[in-house]
Amino acid sequence: MASFLSKLREYLERPESTPVEVRETLEEARRLSARIELDPITPTTDEPLTLRATVEAVQEDAFVVTKPVAGGLVRPLARFEPHELRFVGSRGLVTGRTHALGRYKMPNGADGFLYGYRLAMPETLRLVEPRQPLRTIFGRDCVREAELHVLSHRGPIHGLLEDISAGGAKLLCRNASSHLAGGATALFKVDLPEPIGSLQQMVRIVGVEPVPDRGAVRVRITFESKNEAIVEALRKGRGHLLTRRRSA
Repeated sequence: MASFLSKLREYLERPESTPVEVRETLEEARRLSARIELDPITPTTDEPLTLRATVEAVQEDAFVVTKPVAGGLVRPLARFEPHELRFVGSRGLVTGRTHALGRYKMPNGADGFLYGYRLAMPETLRLVEPRQPLRTIFGRDCVREAELHVLSHRGPIHGLLEDISAGGAKLLCRNASSHLAGGATALFKVDLPEPIGSLQQMVRIVGVEPVPDRGAVRVRITFESKNEAIVEALRKGRGHLLTRRRSA
């Protein structure tokens, strides 16, 4: 986990990350029920904990999240404790910084209330390595099957690659989807056209969403290290050279 966080901090400092509108992006996270991940900037435990929550409301100067959970347990947030935050939006991985403002009482139906936390509105949010549609890199008729290998399942979990960037990818998986969970580490394998070729890379699953009309789940992953071959392919704009059509 420490390795992933150090690489995430490196990404935040890279000029490739793109600022995005804060309130609009948080509103999208609320609409998508995106999982927000919070990492204490100054950990108080030997093993840093990643806290997970969802956005319940976006206010004028703050946003409200459900009680953060880590390791199956609810974890309180100390007032003014700073955190790095991240979540996957429609355009890719979004990162920023915030701090806790205290507990917050939220209506829960007609009769009750739930408690969550108010977090300070981030000064900035950045889109890190926005994903590129697969057709942008490989052509409109390109179809690629990928594999995910996780410890809880014997054999590969197959999926169709939907889009990819140097920092992550998105794929549709139909088999063994119950073995896929956000936060898990997996080995990602896919064969791409030259000059990229065969790709085997450790990844972190950052989101799993059901796609009922396709009988599948959409899995969002981030790479543990940036793929320079994909960076180069995008930089040179060689998509039209890499097209491989499906066999008839």
